[in-house]
Amino acid sequence: SDILEPLMDLPITRRMLILVEQWFTPLVQPFLPLKKVPFDGSFHWDFEEHSARTVILGKAVRIISGLRGAMILADLGYVTECSTILRVIDDFILEIEFLVDGYGSKTPPKGYEEFIRQYFDPMPTNSDEYAEQRKKRWVARDEVLEGFIRSTKWMMKDSDKVRKAVRFVSYAYDKYVHGGYLTAMELYREKTNQFMLQGHAGDLEREFTKRMVAGRLFQSLAAFVKVANLFGNDDALKNFRVGGIELSDSTELP
Repeated sequence: SDILEPLMDLPITRRMLILVEQWFTPLVQPFLPLKKVPFDGSFHWDFEEHSARTVILGKAVRIISGLRGAMILADLGYVTECSTILRVIDDFILEIEFLVDGYGSKTPPKGYEEFIRQYFDPMPTNSDEYAEQRKKRWVARDEVLEGFIRSTKWMMKDSDKVRKAVRFVSYAYDKYVHGGYLTAMELYREKTNQFMLQGHAGDLEREFTKRMVAGRLFQSLAAFVKVANLFGNDDALKNFRVGGIELSDSTELP
């Protein structure tokens, strides 16, 4: 029963992590099957259409898979590894908001067309190609952030406050991605005088991290509402919206 106990908490979040795939599938289905493209002696899968819509779908795939993986890690106590995934998901959510805003705008944000083109750029197959690609200017994170802020102006009037908040959260979670000093120190356990390398033993730390997963799920559902609207899928829009409201009304968010 001890093994199953962690799976009984945050029931709404866990149900939404299952349902979100069912709600997302009708959005991606019209773009399937993928085609095979020769690549470095083998192949990779590719959308027939290279557009903002398929970039959005690719980012959404990574969000949904990432959220599920993050919750598994949180359940097992791997709180720093879970936080590393959440940092990546933060970027994906901002990028979707950036792309949705640009798609429906007469004047897309700076970097919009270039971001889409770069997403589909072929990967280098050797060190020389990689060195050449590094000379290119990639769309900066701040450009994506500005597109996201532009998309939220109708409900958030203080753009500077939003900008500062997003940057601070990114800064804090960047420490997990880059192995910041304190992210290692939080795995030390005084009781055993050892680092916790098989999952954090603290119940509060595990619960906090799971609620962070729930928070990213809520943000994702809000972004997916806009995606469903962009794709003209009323059923998906309703599902994402109702799911977000149910999660918001629960006691499971941070």
